[in-house]
Amino acid sequence: MIKFVVFFYFVFFSAYANSTENFYDLDYSKKDLIYINKEWVYNSKIFKDTQNKIAQYKDKLVHLDGNKNLIVLTLKDGKEICRNNGKKDRAPFRGISLYKSKKDVYAIYPKNGELKKIDIQNCKEKNFKKKINVKNLSTPVLIHKNLGVVLLNGGLPKAYDLETGKLIWTAWIDEKAKKKLKLFNQNRQFNWDVWGGGTLDLKYDQIIFSTANAKPSFSSNERKGPNLFYNSVVSLNLSSGQYKWHFQEIEHDVLNLDLASRPALFDNDKYGDMVVQASKSGQLILLDRKTGKPKEKFKEKIYYHDDKKEFFTKFRKFDDWLQFSRRNFLKTDINNLSKDYEEQAKKILQKSIITDYKKLEKNKDYIHYGMHGGSEWPGIGVDKNGNVIIPANNIAWVSRLKNPEEFKFKNHFKDILVSSFNLFTLDFSIFKKNAKNIIKSLKKIINYNKVDIEKYKRFVAKDGVPLNSPPWGTVTSINLINKEIIWTKPHGKYPQLKNIKKNTGSEVFGCPVIVGEVFFISGTRDKIIYAYNINNGEIIWKDNLPFISYGCPILANYENNYYLVINSSGGRKFNKSGYGDAVVTYKIK
Repeated sequence: MIKFVVFFYFVFFSAYANSTENFYDLDYSKKDLIYINKEWVYNSKIFKDTQNKIAQYKDKLVHLDGNKNLIVLTLKDGKEICRNNGKKDRAPFRGISLYKSKKDVYAIYPKNGELKKIDIQNCKEKNFKKKINVKNLSTPVLIHKNLGVVLLNGGLPKAYDLETGKLIWTAWIDEKAKKKLKLFNQNRQFNWDVWGGGTLDLKYDQIIFSTANAKPSFSSNERKGPNLFYNSVVSLNLSSGQYKWHFQEIEHDVLNLDLASRPALFDNDKYGDMVVQASKSGQLILLDRKTGKPKEKFKEKIYYHDDKKEFFTKFRKFDDWLQFSRRNFLKTDINNLSKDYEEQAKKILQKSIITDYKKLEKNKDYIHYGMHGGSEWPGIGVDKNGNVIIPANNIAWVSRLKNPEEFKFKNHFKDILVSSFNLFTLDFSIFKKNAKNIIKSLKKIINYNKVDIEKYKRFVAKDGVPLNSPPWGTVTSINLINKEIIWTKPHGKYPQLKNIKKNTGSEVFGCPVIVGEVFFISGTRDKIIYAYNINNGEIIWKDNLPFISYGCPILANYENNYYLVINSSGGRKFNKSGYGDAVVTYKIK
């Protein structure tokens, strides 16, 4: 049993970004002496990881494990009520949604390429009248009444009637908007990846979401121009799916700096209603909710990729008080915690080029912040006072473009000929091996042009410790009213660095849940869930989890009992083994 004691106003502020899976509001206030006790742990004994957020309805918790088994647990003691077995295909990244019909409550999530509706009372499936194809859905369905909005990866957003399965709308741009945005010759508008999910804004009847970068991510000759709507915050009318507005952070991104984090909303009488979007480039983007126009001034920096200045990247940089992580790699930005780390870093630097949104060249290694830098998919939290809590990564990467000239087609062709010549043999094991070699060589030839990068890995030492200078993971608080960074703290630790006293931080793939003047967060390599004081960043409580957690905590409320629940089932990005799938629940008194 683990306890911590703290005085604070116990107000659950449900940020819009984190409330869309719920169909009820948690809104209560209580000044009290708070104790937190670990109540129970449910271990699925499935050694896979998911990134799913737990869903709650009254006395029930709904969990989707790594094999896409939907499991309903009792909130009080973690006993399994029922389950709907999956087929061991990969579970959705971000979680499930709950839909309350007139009679029943259903879990809504993709399974085997189709949207499913599962009764959480008995885990029985209820079919839609018409199949809903959601093969590339990785984020929770956004639900308002009977409307379910689906944000597909590589397709148009769609909305369905969750009673019948009928298609209500597909995202579209009217002719007036097309003319304004010069879209007549763009056949793939609204064809983006959405990694963080969307946010419902009922006040303005809209759905807001952020988009990934255009493909291919690094070799950009095939996608000249600004790549409209990519690396953008986009708004659609909730009722019709019609385009309302968008803001693009980077035109023609060449470093895979997509907007992966889920947008948050903030209401303020003085400053106005706004969208708060965190980016991989490490800055907050503040937009007017109604118009999509920036709330703060920004400077545009252009990076030309050709002598004629026709091919370029345009980056929109906001003021420094909105910058929460590193954007540019520096030569001095190396790990000096030990001589060994320093030497390894310098050795890689000697063979590499530091880049700043420049187009990568073939046969050269580049070092930059990207991919898992800045704000990742779990997202941010905003409290009622305008304090934005932002988990962020400061991990450098080493990249190299593929060079088609180095691709030795004749070598693969030779492998095919040799294997084919030896295919017909009396030994079945040799026959099988040669057949596999032929298939393998053919796949290499077919898939070669589908990938534009041959090296894309973390800038790390042999033991996995980052070779750029710490902190490698942080939590930052920025106040939107006062327009200032309140504090920044290293978040988490690397297990390999037990003997180093300096707080280095760790890569973080978690998100905060704010409870009054406290927020809870995990998502680090050390497998710990932390409670921070929102005012000064002081750690006031922590506890060990069974596995690394990518899951966002939730605060569950039932019959005046309050529970902190987290999905402890991450680790795939951190290590090849040692991860699993568990639900951990704490009771707050």
